[in-house]
Amino acid sequence: MEEIARIEDRTVVDIERCLQDALVLLGADSIEAAIRMIEKTA
Repeated sequence: MEEIARIEDRTVVDIERCLQDALVLLGADSIEAAIRMIEKTA
């Protein structure tokens, strides 16, 4: 998360919040579940 925040010039808290929002929107309970959902639609 720290590296992503640095690359995006944002805080770790911002990145974590965005990730949590994305998981909620996808209805996923983990990053792995979200990836599986996205792969099924690709």
